[in-house]
Amino acid sequence: SHEPRATSHEPRATSHEPTRVHRSRSTRSLHEPYSYPLISVIVPIYNTEKYLAQCVDSILNQTYRNLEVILVDDGSTDNSPAICDDYARKDGRVRVIHKGNSCAGVARNAGLDVAKGELIGTVDSDDYIRPDMYEKLYALMVENDADISVGEFERIDEAGNIIPMTGNRMPPEVLSNEQAIERLLFCKSGHYIFMWNRLYRAKIFKDIRFPEGSRHDDTATAHRILWTSRKTAVTDTPFYMYRQTVTGVMGKIASAKFSLRLIQDYKYISEDRYRFFQSIGRPEWAKLSWKYYAWAVRTTLERINYMQYRRELSPYVYDALKRLLTSGVFSDKVRAVKFVLSWMCSIFRPFIDKEKNT
Repeated sequence: SHEPRATSHEPRATSHEPTRVHRSRSTRSLHEPYSYPLISVIVPIYNTEKYLAQCVDSILNQTYRNLEVILVDDGSTDNSPAICDDYARKDGRVRVIHKGNSCAGVARNAGLDVAKGELIGTVDSDDYIRPDMYEKLYALMVENDADISVGEFERIDEAGNIIPMTGNRMPPEVLSNEQAIERLLFCKSGHYIFMWNRLYRAKIFKDIRFPEGSRHDDTATAHRILWTSRKTAVTDTPFYMYRQTVTGVMGKIASAKFSLRLIQDYKYISEDRYRFFQSIGRPEWAKLSWKYYAWAVRTTLERINYMQYRRELSPYVYDALKRLLTSGVFSDKVRAVKFVLSWMCSIFRPFIDKEKNT
């Protein structure tokens, strides 16, 4: 089983005000490869031949030279496996794992199992990174004595054009594990969930692995990772280029009208967060866990005719609503009202659409 154990790190009694981040002023060269710790960069790959070379080149061309690049071919059926093998022949820092198709989380686990580095990074194979990303994140980590360092990211389209960001960027700050969890629970963006725009000390993953079968491996483990980290240092400088494609996981979710898999994933995530927060003695955080599950069900209801999928969906609708109503959190009562309204609209949507067309 990949069920991770709760960490023994206890939160420090600190103020809820984050520490001001120390920005890097290092002038030392990072071109001497063995004077700095090895970073293992794990790249899960599935049918991304179109973008793979740009991704791998951006890692190999980092100003931080002491890297190993672990390319995990997750059963690709295009030319990706051959591209991986070609890189391994050309550059001794590249290692390739070929495995049967599963999911990105299992591919990341395969990389973690063989990683030799004191530090861990991960890059999705249809994205790429700025040349100084790991140099700057390593300096940020060291100068703030952090276990995780996080950079900002830019969204790009399939052609590589930058998509203007909506909402606020992450502020530069240094967070205790307790403060990081609160950012995760209360921040409306996914900044504190993503895996790929950061650098980790390898010890973080000693007892943590990603769940098998989930397409949301980052959301499913973020709470455990942030709690295990003594400190997380954040910069608002964008280093990571995140490509939004219609074939990616988020693109498929956005285009799907009905996805029982989405609901099942978020039910697992919510249940795991609830159990984890209870196990570390934070019941007030545990109560906040059900909103993710309810969001997945409500998002589905807003796209479909409920009566068409009633047999598959009704157990999750009743269960999610019950969780909201019994959580003991006032904001969940508000969510419950919105949930019921979405449910009612979904039931009567065919009649409303018919009336509009007459």
